[in-house]
Amino acid sequence: MAKKIVIPLEAKNEPDIYGVAANIKAYSLSWLLNQRFKINLAQGTSFIVSKANRKFEFEVFSQDTQEVADIKLIASKAGNKALHSKYKTIDFFIFIFSEKLKSTEFLKVVREEADIIAVFKLENDKYFNKIIEQL
Repeated sequence: MAKKIVIPLEAKNEPDIYGVAANIKAYSLSWLLNQRFKINLAQGTSFIVSKANRKFEFEVFSQDTQEVADIKLIASKAGNKALHSKYKTIDFFIFIFSEKLKSTEFLKVVREEADIIAVFKLENDKYFNKIIEQL
């Protein structure tokens, strides 16, 4: 049975959301973030989207402490399906819920990595809210 993660109400509506374009796999980006930020992202249950009788599974890596989501890394592509139609060129979404992990340094540190092409903060929208509710 999948473990249910509870997101605190005050953080639920306001995670920092980042888009990352990179020439690496999700597990490599997870390892990179673990090393740079001293966190422990681990592969979790895939995020599943059903469209026209097809299921698309997006890889998810997360760090959860005390049953609360701190950070989620989600691959934005599954086959030829993009998780968010507005951001088809982004390879990964990073949702940061933890106040401890939220910082302006995040962009600077991640941009310094050789395998990262681009990283930028995204605005929350209705579709991201639906994703957050299902994480």
